[in-house]
Order: sequence, then structure tokens, then C-alpha cells
Amino acid sequence: MIEFQVITKINCHKCEDLKKWLKLKKINYEEWSLENQKVVDKLLEDQKFLDKFCDTEGCVAFTPIIRIQKTGDFYHENLFGLKGMDVEYIKKLLDI
Repeated sequence: MIEFQVITKINCHKCEDLKKWLKLKKINYEEWSLENQKVVDKLLEDQKFLDKFCDTEGCVAFTPIIRIQKTGDFYHENLFGLKGMDVEYIKKLLDI
């Protein structure tokens, strides 16, 4: 069963780094590409997404974003730092 989604966009090196790491660790996930209009429509109907990434001016979503299926919560702030991907944070977030 898929427990989380990784929201991505093209030309996002951090997205590619996260996906490569997840594949290397054999961690199943569902990719939601912002290039897919159905994904965008789904996100724009999600109140948690709207609350986190949108205001009266519009929406700004910095990728990659992890969405936890069980809670519907979105995470992006601490996935990467100055030294690259924060593996320990991601492991804790995904409970692995």
C-alpha cells in the first residue's frame, strides 16, 4: 500500500535526488507531477494544500513535497538543507 506521495516538477534536481534515494532504499511511493493537470486540480481541491501553499495572491509550491497519505499533511521545508538531502529527517517523517 502506498503511504505517501512525492510531488514533483520537471527540472527539479532535488526531486530527482529524493526519488533516487527512495528507489535505492526500495521505499514505495506515488509520484504526483505538477505537470499533470489532474494532479494540480486535486491539489487545488485539498484544503491542507491550500492552507500551506496558497494565499489571495496565488499558490507557490517548492518541490519536492511529501504528502503523507494517512494524515493528508504536506512537508517540504526540511527535506533539504545547505548540505543536501536531510536523510534523517526524511526517515523520521516516513517512519522508516
